[in-house]
Amino acid sequence: MQPIATDKNAFDFIREGKKLYVDKTGWFYRLASDEQHSMFFLARPRRFGKSLMISTLKAMFQGRKDLFQGLAIMDTDWDWDAERRPVIHLNMGKCAAADYDTFAMNLPCVVRRGLLEAGCGYDETSTPSANFGNAIDDLSDKGTPPA
Repeated sequence: MQPIATDKNAFDFIREGKKLYVDKTGWFYRLASDEQHSMFFLARPRRFGKSLMISTLKAMFQGRKDLFQGLAIMDTDWDWDAERRPVIHLNMGKCAAADYDTFAMNLPCVVRRGLLEAGCGYDETSTPSANFGNAIDDLSDKGTPPA
């Protein structure tokens, strides 16, 4: 019996560690390949797999085919090279706060980390929103809009 990951909710950690994963990649394929819709709002309750879903989508768009062996998406026409995109992942769990002032203090660190991990620069003299917008523009100008 495969062990269940209880301490991490990252797709790569679960798959590389041979932990139990309930395969939803068929649904993620449908979501990501829907040409009629470019934006989605997905609301889920607390502790309902939002972070795992985002890390799974991140791995899909990064082309991490090795992590998806034996999963439903491997039976689709997902093009691991053509769908590869830069991913800006803002982990808002690292920004948790009980009040606005604490959130506002934590947000620049979260944006900075997400942009640097995506290979983008971060200007300490600009706001997080300006840095984020600049990163989107820069990545789009390079020909591959971020996921």
